[in-house]
Amino acid sequence: MSPFAIAASFVFYSIVGWFLDTAWRTLRKHRYTKGGFSKYPFSPIYGFGALIAISLEPVLRTWALWLQWSFLSVLLGAFEYASGVMIVKTLRRRLWNYTDEPLDLEGHTTPYYALAWGALALLVIYVIQPGLETRCLDIPLCAAWLR
Repeated sequence: MSPFAIAASFVFYSIVGWFLDTAWRTLRKHRYTKGGFSKYPFSPIYGFGALIAISLEPVLRTWALWLQWSFLSVLLGAFEYASGVMIVKTLRRRLWNYTDEPLDLEGHTTPYYALAWGALALLVIYVIQPGLETRCLDIPLCAAWLR
């Protein structure tokens, strides 16, 4: 991927992730609950998570689908845990809290969410990112930046 494609993908997934996070929180609490830490619809953790998955796609493609899902679940679960710890230490606030969930790891992640991240990563790798790249190729300026 070109530097532009990496930056564009990061921004896209950071914004889409914020919307999904906000929708999930709102559905669970039955009232509007904003995700993220800023007043803008942007959550960098989702952009980084998507870029991790996208960058591993060439290697993962040769693996069985269940193994890809397992690997991505563990990797992204560990990423969520490490990010949660780092955010608490640096920002002194907790952006998500899974302490009420079964098998939580210090409230930073759970096996359930790790499995969900693995599934979402496969959706990004095999459906969303290829669709974005195909659509982008239809736009001359965008296609030039991808190369």
